[in-house]
Amino acid sequence: MIDSLLNIKIKTLFALIAIFSVSTIALIAHNTLELHKDVLSRNVLCQEQSMGNDTTLKAYEQKIDKHFSRIYNLLVIMLLSFFFIIYIVRQKVFLPTEYLLEVIRSFIKGETPQKPKHFYCDEIGQMSSEFFKLKGALDDDLKRIRELAEKDSLTGIYNRRTFFKEAQHSITHTQKVNTPCSLMILDIDYFKNINDTYGHIMGDKILSHLVENVKSCLSERDIFARYGGEEFIVLMPNRDIQNAYHLAQTINRKVAQTPYLGNNALLRIKVTLSIGLTVCHKSNEIEDIIKIADNALYQAKNSGRDKVVVI
Repeated sequence: MIDSLLNIKIKTLFALIAIFSVSTIALIAHNTLELHKDVLSRNVLCQEQSMGNDTTLKAYEQKIDKHFSRIYNLLVIMLLSFFFIIYIVRQKVFLPTEYLLEVIRSFIKGETPQKPKHFYCDEIGQMSSEFFKLKGALDDDLKRIRELAEKDSLTGIYNRRTFFKEAQHSITHTQKVNTPCSLMILDIDYFKNINDTYGHIMGDKILSHLVENVKSCLSERDIFARYGGEEFIVLMPNRDIQNAYHLAQTINRKVAQTPYLGNNALLRIKVTLSIGLTVCHKSNEIEDIIKIADNALYQAKNSGRDKVVVI
């Protein structure tokens, strides 16, 4: 569509240039022809024996000078007009179209959106405006799609797939710079009983309530995700096992001391967590680290729940 519009505009402008050029050339040719006739007439007078009429010769000289002046002025006007038309074509056609094509190519490649430029209120300007409106809507849709692909729809934290990607990158970095890293898995105690007693809708509300409590204890560098069902996982870069254990204990107390309060003031649902904790060793892959933390979680559940176990 853009190429078609560009071709139409270019063809129209070049047609105008051609018409203007032909008209100017015709005028120049006419004046040149008149100039040629006057020069011949003057030469004839000069060659005649009775050439003493200075008034007639001066009249021809003036006419010749006048023709030269007209031809010169027409050539200057033609040249200036040509450059002016080229400038208009460049400003109103080539530059906006080139910019718009670059934006479309970058959009197709999925690159960072560019800030729109405002062009003239012509077809290309209107097309640019409509394109950026469409692009803005598509960017919003793409952002929502990415959030759906990367985050858990219920709690808003990372999902399992995104966690593995982010965690592996973070572990690789901590190993490279030789800094500590720990991982813990959190599981809600007797969550099935909560669902059976209060229903799954209430269970979803309790999951969101739990996530808010856990997030309030974490830092921005910690990677928090829903691992599956009522299980959650946290990777803690730059935390050794002592600091990670202290954080896990803080989360455990926070959750236990902050029951879920429903719309009914009489509804008060207490939630506790079992937490398995381990340190990330240099030789461990993320899957191996999770297995160790999962074993620690299993021990926490088998030894009474509502506690933190470190392996």
